[in-house]
Amino acid sequence: MMSTGQLTSNGETTGATSVGIGSASLADIALSRSTFKWPPHRPFPTYTATTSRGSIPHLTPDNVHSYTAIQSVHVGLEDFIMSPAAKSPILSIQPRIQQFLGLPEHMSVFFAARRANPLPINASWDDRVEINTIDGRTTLLIDTFVRAVRQTKLRAEDVVIGVPDVTETPGVKRLAKMVQRTQKWLASLLEQNVTPPTNPQD
Repeated sequence: MMSTGQLTSNGETTGATSVGIGSASLADIALSRSTFKWPPHRPFPTYTATTSRGSIPHLTPDNVHSYTAIQSVHVGLEDFIMSPAAKSPILSIQPRIQQFLGLPEHMSVFFAARRANPLPINASWDDRVEINTIDGRTTLLIDTFVRAVRQTKLRAEDVVIGVPDVTETPGVKRLAKMVQRTQKWLASLLEQNVTPPTNPQD
């Protein structure tokens, strides 16, 4: 599969086409919407700190702000999921996730369903994935992840990482299904058209 298209000066894609045989690639899904915009430019290389329950290990929020130049952090939803997942407190927070976690305002959040270094899982379904929480293993509906993306009020400079279907040692049939599910979940996330708050202070 090969995609072609142009990126306009305002970040929108136009004239995207695809040729080839088989299902659409992830790039094709992203480029298929005329309103799709690339995220704001970030200088590279850069450092993204991993977190544990929203905190950078061994660093308090005031020290992060005063003594580091960390520009972004990775936050895994599974760190905040309890049983049942749909009633987890993070799904009802009022402030933006930066305020909820005590992060500096300038810091970008890379928001994902799982931790940066997740424990291996070997089970997933068409509408959910297994995760490892503080209460043990449970399942997370893809719809619940989308709900969390909305509730945490992520900004334009934040990043949402699509939910991948990943297992330790997949067979040939399982591997094909993993790719199909990952594409399906990404398409579902894009279709929800979750947009940043109009007021940056909301």
